[in-house]
Amino acid sequence: MNRRQLITLAATFSVLGLPACGMLNREPPTQLITSKNLDRLHGRVWQLRAITMDGNNIVMHVDASMTIQFDPDDNVRGLGAINQFSRGYRIDDSALLSWTTPDYVLTRRGGPPELMDKEVAYLAALRKVTRAIAGKTTLTLQDDDANTVLTFFAPGTL
Repeated sequence: MNRRQLITLAATFSVLGLPACGMLNREPPTQLITSKNLDRLHGRVWQLRAITMDGNNIVMHVDASMTIQFDPDDNVRGLGAINQFSRGYRIDDSALLSWTTPDYVLTRRGGPPELMDKEVAYLAALRKVTRAIAGKTTLTLQDDDANTVLTFFAPGTL
C-alpha cells in the first residue's frame, strides 16, 4: 500500500469514526419506562418544570418547589409546594404506571393559598398519570392520551 492509499484509508476511518465517537457523548435516547429499565428513575430527585392537566397549562409559581423521587422499594416521594408526600407505585412490563396505595400520605402543613393551590393541582395531575418517559436529564409523566403531562428535570443538569 502506498502513502496516498494510506492517507485515503486514514481519512476514511477518521470520517467514519467521528459519528461513532460523537454518539458516545450523546444523551441516551428518551425511553418509555418499563419494569426492565426502571432504574433510570432511581437515585434522582426530579424537579417539576411544567404541568398540563386535562389539556390546560397550569402556570407555575416562582416559589413553588415541587419534586418527585422514585425509590427502588416501589415508593414515590416528593415535595408539593408546601407538604411532603409519598405513595406506592408500580411500573409493569408494558410500561403501565399504577399507584399501589389508595392515596398519598401527606404532611399536613398549611401555607399561602397560592402555593396550596399549586400543590393541589400537582397532586391531582399525578393521580392521572399512567406512563413515565425518561431522558438523561428529563422525566415526563403523562396519562394515556397526553392530556395530562408533568415535565421534570434533574437539578444541576440544565
